[in-house]
Order: sequence, then structure tokens, then C-alpha cells
Amino acid sequence: MDNKEIKESIDKIKSNMHYFDSIISYDYDKEAGDAYEDRIKYYLNKQQKDAVKEVLNLLQGLSWQLALNNTKKVVVDGDPDTIRKHYKNGAPVKIRPCGEEYKDKTYFGILIGDVALSISESIQKDDPNTLHIKRSMYNPAIFIPELKEIVYGCGSWWGEIESEEDLKEVITEDTINNIWYVKMLTALNKEVR
Repeated sequence: MDNKEIKESIDKIKSNMHYFDSIISYDYDKEAGDAYEDRIKYYLNKQQKDAVKEVLNLLQGLSWQLALNNTKKVVVDGDPDTIRKHYKNGAPVKIRPCGEEYKDKTYFGILIGDVALSISESIQKDDPNTLHIKRSMYNPAIFIPELKEIVYGCGSWWGEIESEEDLKEVITEDTINNIWYVKMLTALNKEVR
């Protein structure tokens, strides 16, 4: 939570405090226990319940924010690179994005590299002064100059252009259907039916 979100949340809570000016409903149960307090069950109306939820949501957000504010150092766990050199970064590729808007067209692309699609953060109980960062879900990122956009390997069919012949070749339905895992899924799909 940033300062603006904290202020908005506190202001919302303040504006709802009048709901607690009214009497809270309660029942008295003679069988519930020995102490007077054990025998009373309190009930909130909808507005009061929503106001309590706002307070709890703020406290939950603040618990992370306060821990984050107290960190003194950042440690990168796992792979430190946002873009890994797993492939030939900068290599020319042919790419056929899977989205319908691309109308099964194959484009020329430039392989940026294996890019982390997710970054997680955590603060360990045994080391509350350290923020741990971990990059994950790496996937090839490919820039398509014609579209001026980046398409990821998980959302396309692509291959490196190694020769002039590769440049002429396009990725067709036959190319896709001859990939081993597509063949396997197609066979499994037929068995299920």
C-alpha cells in the first residue's frame, strides 16, 4: 500500500464510524457460560460489518507495508537476471502469434531473450530486515518490428532463422501439427472422444 491508498482507506473508515453510534444488537444466553460476558452474543448490521471489514483490510495491507518499510537490504534469490541468455539473444526468428487478431500470419521477429514474467517478494520471519526477490516463469520474448509489439514464446509458434531458406519458410498448420506434443494432445483428444 502506498501513502495515498493508506490515506484513502483511513478516510473511508473514519466516514463509516457513525454506523457504530447506533446500538449493536445482542442476545443473552443463560446456558452459555458462568461469566456475564460469555452469555452475550453481539450482532452487527450490514453497515457495521462492512466497516469492520475495511479496518481488517487496512490492517492486512499495513502488516505487509510496515514489514516492507523496516527492511534494510534486498536479496535476489535464484537467477539474478531479468533477461537470461538462454537463447541467442538478438537472433532473427520467424514467429506466428496464436491470437486470432494475427490471422495465422507469420512475422519476422527479433529474439530479445528469456524474460522473467513474474517476480515474487517475501520477508522471512527469521530475517525481517531483508526483502527477498525471486524472478520466475521465464519465457522467450520476441519483438515483432512490423507490429511494434513483443510476443512471448508461450503465446506463439516460433523458430530461429538459420538460413535464407528458413526466411522463406512460413509456419503452417502442418508445421504445428507435426510438433511432438501437438501430436500427443491430438491423439489423447481422439481417445477421450
